[in-house]
Amino acid sequence: MESVVNGSASVNIAQLVGREDGTSLNPVRDWQSHLGKILKVIKQYHHFRFDSAEPGMVFAREVADSPEETAFRLFSVPADLPRDPSADIPPPGLDLQRQSYLFNNIRQKHHVLSPCNSTGDQSGSASGTW
Repeated sequence: MESVVNGSASVNIAQLVGREDGTSLNPVRDWQSHLGKILKVIKQYHHFRFDSAEPGMVFAREVADSPEETAFRLFSVPADLPRDPSADIPPPGLDLQRQSYLFNNIRQKHHVLSPCNSTGDQSGSASGTW
Protein backbone atom coordinates (compact mmCIF):
# COMPACT_ATOMS: atom_id res chain seq x y z
CA MET A 1 0.00 0.00 0.00
CA GLU A 2 2.86 2.35 0.82
CA SER A 3 4.34 2.00 -2.66
CA VAL A 4 0.94 2.72 -4.26
CA VAL A 5 0.50 5.93 -2.26
CA ASN A 6 4.09 7.10 -2.71
CA GLY A 7 3.97 6.36 -6.44
CA SER A 8 0.61 8.06 -7.04
CA ALA A 9 1.96 11.64 -7.09
CA SER A 10 5.12 13.49 -6.18
CA VAL A 11 3.41 15.21 -3.24
CA ASN A 12 1.94 12.07 -1.63
CA ILE A 13 3.90 10.42 1.16
CA ALA A 14 2.48 7.37 2.94
CA GLN A 15 2.31 7.72 6.72
CA LEU A 16 1.90 4.91 9.21
CA VAL A 17 -1.19 5.57 11.35
CA GLY A 18 -1.20 2.47 13.50
CA ARG A 19 0.50 -0.78 14.30
CA GLU A 20 -0.81 -4.32 14.05
CA ASP A 21 -0.98 -4.54 17.84
CA GLY A 22 -3.62 -1.76 17.85
CA THR A 23 -1.30 1.07 18.84
CA SER A 24 -2.48 4.31 17.26
CA LEU A 25 0.22 6.70 16.06
CA ASN A 26 -2.35 9.44 15.33
CA PRO A 27 -4.64 9.43 18.33
CA VAL A 28 -8.27 10.41 17.94
CA ARG A 29 -9.23 12.94 20.59
CA ASP A 30 -12.52 13.73 22.31
CA TRP A 31 -13.08 17.20 20.87
CA GLN A 32 -16.79 17.03 21.73
CA SER A 33 -15.95 17.56 25.40
CA HIS A 34 -14.04 20.76 24.55
CA LEU A 35 -16.12 22.15 21.71
CA GLY A 36 -19.51 20.38 21.81
CA LYS A 37 -21.89 23.32 21.30
CA ILE A 38 -19.56 25.23 18.99
CA LEU A 39 -19.19 22.29 16.59
CA LYS A 40 -22.89 22.54 15.74
CA VAL A 41 -22.53 26.24 14.86
CA ILE A 42 -19.43 25.98 12.68
CA LYS A 43 -20.35 23.02 10.45
CA GLN A 44 -21.34 25.29 7.55
CA TYR A 45 -17.87 26.86 7.44
CA HIS A 46 -14.82 25.28 5.84
CA HIS A 47 -12.04 27.82 6.44
CA PHE A 48 -11.02 29.16 9.83
CA ARG A 49 -8.52 31.66 11.12
CA PHE A 50 -7.24 32.03 14.66
CA ASP A 51 -5.35 35.03 16.00
CA SER A 52 -3.07 34.90 19.05
CA ALA A 53 -3.96 38.55 19.72
CA GLU A 54 -7.55 37.41 20.33
CA PRO A 55 -7.39 34.07 22.19
CA GLY A 56 -10.54 32.01 21.86
CA MET A 57 -11.86 33.87 18.80
CA VAL A 58 -12.55 32.01 15.57
CA PHE A 59 -12.94 33.81 12.26
CA ALA A 60 -14.80 31.77 9.66
CA ARG A 61 -15.68 31.72 5.99
CA GLU A 62 -17.58 29.20 3.90
CA VAL A 63 -15.06 28.93 1.06
CA ALA A 64 -11.42 29.99 0.74
CA ASP A 65 -12.00 33.07 -1.41
CA SER A 66 -15.14 34.36 0.35
CA PRO A 67 -14.96 37.16 2.90
CA GLU A 68 -14.90 36.28 6.57
CA GLU A 69 -18.55 36.02 7.46
CA THR A 70 -18.42 35.61 11.17
CA ALA A 71 -16.27 35.70 14.24
CA PHE A 72 -17.27 33.98 17.42
CA ARG A 73 -15.75 33.16 20.77
CA LEU A 74 -15.11 29.50 21.53
CA PHE A 75 -15.35 30.16 25.24
CA SER A 76 -17.13 33.10 26.86
CA VAL A 77 -14.25 33.62 29.28
CA PRO A 78 -10.72 33.29 27.83
CA ALA A 79 -9.56 31.77 31.12
CA ASP A 80 -11.87 28.82 30.33
CA LEU A 81 -9.74 27.81 27.34
CA PRO A 82 -8.55 24.22 27.88
CA ARG A 83 -4.90 24.04 28.84
CA ASP A 84 -4.57 20.29 28.24
CA PRO A 85 -5.42 18.24 25.16
CA SER A 86 -8.68 16.35 25.17
CA ALA A 87 -8.69 12.68 26.14
CA ASP A 88 -7.65 10.04 23.62
CA ILE A 89 -10.39 7.82 22.21
CA PRO A 90 -8.84 4.37 21.71
CA PRO A 91 -9.70 2.67 18.42
CA PRO A 92 -12.32 -0.04 18.98
CA GLY A 93 -10.69 -2.57 16.66
CA LEU A 94 -12.61 -5.03 14.52
CA ASP A 95 -15.33 -7.22 15.97
CA LEU A 96 -15.13 -10.96 15.33
CA GLN A 97 -17.78 -10.84 12.57
CA ARG A 98 -15.73 -8.30 10.58
CA GLN A 99 -12.51 -10.22 11.18
CA SER A 100 -14.15 -13.41 9.91
CA TYR A 101 -15.46 -11.60 6.82
CA LEU A 102 -12.00 -10.27 6.00
CA PHE A 103 -10.44 -13.67 6.64
CA ASN A 104 -12.93 -15.50 4.43
CA ASN A 105 -13.17 -12.92 1.62
CA ILE A 106 -9.89 -11.02 1.49
CA ARG A 107 -7.23 -13.50 2.58
CA GLN A 108 -7.03 -15.08 -0.88
CA LYS A 109 -5.49 -11.85 -2.14
CA HIS A 110 -3.50 -10.83 0.93
CA HIS A 111 -1.56 -12.63 3.61
CA VAL A 112 -3.51 -12.28 6.87
CA LEU A 113 -3.76 -14.25 10.07
CA SER A 114 -6.87 -16.12 11.15
CA PRO A 115 -9.31 -14.31 13.44
CA CYS A 116 -9.60 -17.53 15.43
CA ASN A 117 -8.56 -17.72 19.04
CA SER A 118 -5.63 -19.89 20.05
CA THR A 119 -7.78 -23.07 19.95
CA GLY A 120 -8.78 -22.47 16.33
CA ASP A 121 -12.41 -21.84 17.32
CA GLN A 122 -13.92 -18.86 15.46
CA SER A 123 -16.69 -18.49 18.05
CA GLY A 124 -14.33 -16.93 20.60
CA SER A 125 -12.49 -13.65 20.64
CA ALA A 126 -9.67 -12.91 18.26
CA SER A 127 -7.20 -12.81 21.15
CA GLY A 128 -4.65 -10.77 19.33
CA THR A 129 -4.28 -12.97 16.26
CA TRP A 130 -4.59 -9.98 13.92
